[in-house]
Order: sequence, then C-alpha cells, then structure tokens
Amino acid sequence: MRKIIIIRHLKCGPDGFELPEALKDFQELLSSVLKPESIGECIVLSSPALRATRTAGHFAKHIGNETFVMSAKCLDQKENPETSDLEEIFCLVEQNIRDNIDTVAIVTHREYTDRLLDYLTDRLEGKELRKNCNLGNYLSHGQMIVYNFENDTETTIGPRKEQPVCD
Repeated sequence: MRKIIIIRHLKCGPDGFELPEALKDFQELLSSVLKPESIGECIVLSSPALRATRTAGHFAKHIGNETFVMSAKCLDQKENPETSDLEEIFCLVEQNIRDNIDTVAIVTHREYTDRLLDYLTDRLEGKELRKNCNLGNYLSHGQMIVYNFENDTETTIGPRKEQPVCD
C-alpha cells in the first residue's frame, strides 16, 4: 500500500487560518473518498507556513492512525522551487518509504504541486525526469493527488479543472 499524497493547503484568510467553508469542504472530501484504513501508517510532511501546517493537522486528525506530522523547510513557499529543494523532499520521502511507512502525505503550495509528483515518482521508479508538467494549474486549495505505487495509478481528489499535458 505504498502511496504518496500531495495536498495543496486549504484556502485561508489574511490571518493564515483556513476559511470555515474550506475546512468543511475538506473534511467532507476526506470522509467521502479517503478512508483511514486505505492509508495505513502515514507520515505527513508540511511546509512550515501556518496554512499548510493547519491543513496537515486536519488531514492527520482524519487519518488518526499512526500519523506523524513533520514540518519541512524545503517545502516552504517559493516562486520557483529549485531542483535541490525537490531532491531534499525526495530524500525525506524515500527514507520514510524504506522505513515501512505505508503513505507519505505532503502538504504544500501551488508552486510545488507544479513539479513534485512527477519528480518523486520518476526518482522512486528510476525513470528519466520529465521536463515539464504543470499540475498547479489545476490543483485547487484543499485538493489532493494520490499516487499508488502498487498499481501505478494517479487519482485527483476534489474539484478538478482541465488536466494539463505533460512532456
């Protein structure tokens, strides 16, 4: 049951706290499509930004079983994440997957969702890195992508805009 879940943080107000309707929608989404038993033992890596750590906390509370939340500075919001940032995230994910963690969830910003899933899955599977896949153009606040290594499937959970073309 090896999975990576990438979550874009919830939509927040100017104070950094999630909007009540965003939290309600996120909780309903989790309850309807993401069952704790399908996640197993989980670690959640989060940007240190308040909106991301709060989203990570809500996700961990929903999962409830053996979930550990860790703030990762390399996930902090940047206009253009460097390959070294993605590599640091990859090392954290790879280490935890080797430690028999079933699922690694990553709560981050739009700038990281642009390239993160492709980078992680390509590196973990030993493939050549894809040059361009702009996921952030269709990931909304509170939306998730779940990648399952067992059957090589990628599922977007939540309202979805048109999917981009990846090189």
